[in-house]
Amino acid sequence: MSLARVLAERGIDRLAVVCSASAVSRYGDLLASLSNRTAFIFDRAEAHCPEPVVEAFRESYRTSSATAVLTIGGGSAVGLGKILSAVEGATFIALPTTFSGSELPPIFGRRIGGEKRPARDVACMPRLVVYDPSLIANLPQSVAIETGMNSLAHAVEGLLLAANDHDVVALARSAIRSHLSALGGFSKNPVPLEASVHAMRGALIGGALVRRCGIALHHQLCHVLGGI
Repeated sequence: MSLARVLAERGIDRLAVVCSASAVSRYGDLLASLSNRTAFIFDRAEAHCPEPVVEAFRESYRTSSATAVLTIGGGSAVGLGKILSAVEGATFIALPTTFSGSELPPIFGRRIGGEKRPARDVACMPRLVVYDPSLIANLPQSVAIETGMNSLAHAVEGLLLAANDHDVVALARSAIRSHLSALGGFSKNPVPLEASVHAMRGALIGGALVRRCGIALHHQLCHVLGGI
Protein backbone atom coordinates (compact mmCIF):
# COMPACT_ATOMS: atom_id res chain seq x y z
CA MET A 1 0.00 0.00 0.00
CA SER A 2 1.35 3.45 -0.95
CA LEU A 3 1.90 6.17 1.62
CA ALA A 4 -0.44 8.47 -0.32
CA ARG A 5 -3.24 5.91 0.03
CA VAL A 6 -2.55 5.47 3.76
CA LEU A 7 -2.82 9.23 4.26
CA ALA A 8 -5.99 9.44 2.14
CA GLU A 9 -7.67 6.73 4.22
CA ARG A 10 -7.00 8.82 7.33
CA GLY A 11 -8.17 12.08 5.79
CA ILE A 12 -4.73 13.70 5.97
CA ASP A 13 -4.33 16.05 3.02
CA ARG A 14 -2.35 19.17 4.02
CA LEU A 15 1.16 18.17 4.99
CA ALA A 16 4.13 20.07 6.28
CA VAL A 17 6.90 17.75 5.07
CA VAL A 18 10.10 17.83 7.12
CA CYS A 19 13.44 16.44 5.94
CA SER A 20 17.07 17.40 5.43
CA ALA A 21 18.34 19.17 2.32
CA SER A 22 19.97 15.96 1.08
CA ALA A 23 16.72 14.01 1.51
CA VAL A 24 14.93 16.20 -1.04
CA SER A 25 16.91 14.60 -3.86
CA ARG A 26 17.29 11.21 -2.19
CA TYR A 27 13.54 10.75 -1.83
CA GLY A 28 12.42 12.84 -4.78
CA ASP A 29 10.04 10.19 -6.13
CA LEU A 30 8.33 9.86 -2.76
CA LEU A 31 7.95 13.63 -2.42
CA ALA A 32 6.52 13.81 -5.94
CA SER A 33 3.92 11.18 -5.07
CA LEU A 34 2.77 13.37 -2.16
CA SER A 35 2.84 16.70 -4.00
CA ASN A 36 -0.95 17.11 -4.11
CA ARG A 37 -1.10 16.64 -0.33
CA THR A 38 1.85 18.87 0.53
CA ALA A 39 1.38 22.41 1.83
CA PHE A 40 5.14 23.04 2.01
CA ILE A 41 8.48 21.26 2.40
CA PHE A 42 10.84 22.31 5.19
CA ASP A 43 14.27 20.92 4.29
CA ARG A 44 16.35 22.45 7.10
CA ALA A 45 16.25 19.67 9.70
CA GLU A 46 19.43 19.63 11.80
CA ALA A 47 20.73 17.42 14.58
CA HIS A 48 19.50 18.31 18.09
CA CYS A 49 16.93 20.78 16.68
CA PRO A 50 18.65 24.18 17.13
CA GLU A 51 16.21 26.80 18.39
CA PRO A 52 16.44 29.06 15.25
CA VAL A 53 15.49 26.08 13.07
CA VAL A 54 12.60 25.18 15.38
CA GLU A 55 11.20 28.70 15.30
CA ALA A 56 11.59 29.00 11.52
CA PHE A 57 9.66 25.77 11.08
CA ARG A 58 6.91 26.79 13.51
CA GLU A 59 6.48 30.10 11.68
CA SER A 60 6.24 28.32 8.31
CA TYR A 61 3.61 25.99 9.76
CA ARG A 62 1.52 28.76 11.29
CA THR A 63 1.42 30.76 8.05
CA SER A 64 0.59 27.73 5.86
CA SER A 65 -2.54 25.66 5.30
CA ALA A 66 -0.91 22.55 6.79
CA THR A 67 -2.72 20.61 9.51
CA ALA A 68 -0.30 17.68 9.75
CA VAL A 69 3.45 17.11 9.73
CA LEU A 70 5.19 14.25 7.93
CA THR A 71 8.83 13.64 8.80
CA ILE A 72 11.05 11.81 6.31
CA GLY A 73 14.40 10.96 7.85
CA GLY A 74 16.00 10.15 11.16
CA GLY A 75 16.18 11.84 14.53
CA SER A 76 16.75 15.36 13.19
CA ALA A 77 13.49 15.39 11.21
CA VAL A 78 11.58 13.42 13.83
CA GLY A 79 12.60 15.91 16.51
CA LEU A 80 10.94 18.77 14.60
CA GLY A 81 7.83 16.67 14.08
CA LYS A 82 7.62 15.96 17.79
CA ILE A 83 7.94 19.63 18.68
CA LEU A 84 5.20 20.61 16.23
CA SER A 85 2.95 17.86 17.59
CA ALA A 86 3.53 18.80 21.23
CA VAL A 87 3.53 22.60 20.86
CA GLU A 88 1.24 23.29 17.90
CA GLY A 89 -1.06 20.25 18.13
CA ALA A 90 -0.28 19.07 14.60
CA THR A 91 -1.13 15.53 13.53
CA PHE A 92 2.26 13.82 13.31
CA ILE A 93 3.20 11.05 10.88
CA ALA A 94 6.74 9.65 10.96
CA LEU A 95 8.44 7.91 8.05
CA PRO A 96 11.79 6.80 9.51
CA THR A 97 14.63 6.32 7.03
CA THR A 98 17.37 5.61 9.57
CA PHE A 99 17.59 3.34 12.59
CA SER A 100 17.55 5.95 15.37
CA GLY A 101 14.23 4.70 16.76
CA SER A 102 13.52 8.23 18.01
CA GLU A 103 9.98 8.15 16.63
CA LEU A 104 8.77 5.93 19.50
CA PRO A 105 9.81 7.43 22.89
CA PRO A 106 7.79 10.41 24.25
CA ILE A 107 11.02 12.41 24.53
CA PHE A 108 12.12 15.40 22.48
CA GLY A 109 14.32 18.44 22.86
CA ARG A 110 16.02 21.38 21.24
CA ARG A 111 19.42 23.02 21.38
CA ILE A 112 19.32 26.50 22.87
CA GLY A 113 22.70 28.18 22.77
CA GLY A 114 25.18 25.51 23.80
CA GLU A 115 22.72 23.41 25.77
CA LYS A 116 20.41 20.54 24.80
CA ARG A 117 17.11 20.94 26.65
CA PRO A 118 15.08 17.73 26.71
CA ALA A 119 11.37 17.39 27.45
CA ARG A 120 9.02 14.48 28.00
CA ASP A 121 5.41 14.70 26.82
CA VAL A 122 3.15 12.03 25.30
CA ALA A 123 1.64 14.79 23.13
CA CYS A 124 4.77 14.62 20.97
CA MET A 125 4.05 11.06 19.85
CA PRO A 126 3.25 10.38 16.17
CA ARG A 127 -0.26 9.34 15.22
CA LEU A 128 1.20 6.97 12.65
CA VAL A 129 4.64 5.47 11.97
CA VAL A 130 5.34 3.90 8.57
CA TYR A 131 8.37 1.63 8.21
CA ASP A 132 9.48 1.13 4.60
CA PRO A 133 12.76 -0.83 4.32
CA SER A 134 13.01 -0.07 0.60
CA LEU A 135 13.88 3.55 1.40
CA ILE A 136 17.13 2.43 3.04
CA ALA A 137 18.60 1.55 -0.36
CA ASN A 138 19.36 5.25 -0.88
CA LEU A 139 20.79 5.85 2.58
CA PRO A 140 24.53 6.67 2.70
CA GLN A 141 26.49 3.72 4.10
CA SER A 142 27.95 5.81 6.93
CA VAL A 143 24.50 6.92 8.11
CA ALA A 144 23.16 3.36 7.99
CA ILE A 145 26.04 2.02 10.08
CA GLU A 146 26.10 4.93 12.53
CA THR A 147 22.37 4.85 13.25
CA GLY A 148 22.42 1.05 13.37
CA MET A 149 25.09 1.19 16.07
CA ASN A 150 23.07 3.85 17.90
CA SER A 151 20.06 1.56 17.94
CA LEU A 152 22.26 -1.32 19.09
CA ALA A 153 23.24 0.91 22.02
CA HIS A 154 19.53 1.33 22.87
CA ALA A 155 19.30 -2.43 23.27
CA VAL A 156 22.45 -2.65 25.37
CA GLU A 157 21.19 0.14 27.62
CA GLY A 158 17.90 -1.72 28.01
CA LEU A 159 19.86 -4.70 29.34
CA LEU A 160 21.70 -2.46 31.80
CA LEU A 161 18.63 -0.59 33.02
CA ALA A 162 16.27 -3.53 33.41
CA ALA A 163 18.44 -6.61 33.82
CA ASN A 164 15.85 -8.24 36.10
CA ASP A 165 12.91 -7.63 33.77
CA HIS A 166 12.64 -10.78 31.66
CA ASP A 167 10.45 -9.13 29.02
CA VAL A 168 12.95 -6.30 28.50
CA VAL A 169 15.87 -8.71 28.35
CA ALA A 170 14.10 -10.80 25.70
CA LEU A 171 13.32 -7.71 23.61
CA ALA A 172 16.85 -6.35 23.95
CA ARG A 173 18.40 -9.63 22.89
CA SER A 174 16.04 -9.80 19.93
CA ALA A 175 17.04 -6.28 18.84
CA ILE A 176 20.73 -7.14 19.17
CA ARG A 177 20.29 -10.24 17.02
CA SER A 178 18.45 -8.19 14.39
CA HIS A 179 21.21 -5.60 14.19
CA LEU A 180 23.96 -8.21 14.06
CA SER A 181 22.09 -9.79 11.14
CA ALA A 182 21.77 -6.42 9.42
CA LEU A 183 25.05 -4.58 9.86
CA GLY A 184 27.09 -6.85 7.62
CA GLY A 185 24.70 -6.14 4.76
CA PHE A 186 25.49 -2.44 4.84
CA SER A 187 28.93 -3.13 3.40
CA LYS A 188 27.20 -3.99 0.12
CA ASN A 189 25.91 -1.66 -2.55
CA PRO A 190 22.97 -1.72 -2.95
CA VAL A 191 22.05 -2.79 0.57
CA PRO A 192 20.13 -6.09 0.50
CA LEU A 193 16.46 -5.61 1.39
CA GLU A 194 16.74 -8.35 4.02
CA ALA A 195 19.41 -6.35 5.87
CA SER A 196 17.18 -3.27 5.88
CA VAL A 197 14.24 -5.30 7.23
CA HIS A 198 16.40 -6.67 10.07
CA ALA A 199 17.76 -3.20 10.87
CA MET A 200 14.32 -1.57 10.93
CA ARG A 201 13.03 -4.31 13.20
CA GLY A 202 15.97 -3.71 15.54
CA ALA A 203 15.37 0.04 15.43
CA LEU A 204 11.70 -0.37 16.26
CA ILE A 205 12.49 -2.56 19.26
CA GLY A 206 15.31 -0.23 20.33
CA GLY A 207 12.96 2.76 20.29
CA ALA A 208 10.38 0.78 22.27
CA LEU A 209 13.05 -0.04 24.86
CA VAL A 210 13.89 3.65 25.27
CA ARG A 211 10.19 4.36 25.74
CA ARG A 212 9.94 1.68 28.41
CA CYS A 213 13.31 1.99 30.17
CA GLY A 214 14.61 5.49 29.44
CA ILE A 215 18.26 6.12 28.61
CA ALA A 216 21.45 5.32 30.49
CA LEU A 217 24.82 7.04 30.78
CA HIS A 218 25.87 6.53 27.14
CA HIS A 219 22.90 8.38 25.64
CA GLN A 220 22.78 10.94 28.43
CA LEU A 221 26.36 11.91 27.61
CA CYS A 222 25.51 12.04 23.89
CA HIS A 223 22.71 14.53 24.57
CA VAL A 224 25.01 16.75 26.62
CA LEU A 225 27.88 16.64 24.12
CA GLY A 226 25.54 17.05 21.16
CA GLY A 227 24.10 20.21 22.66
CA ILE A 228 27.58 21.61 23.14
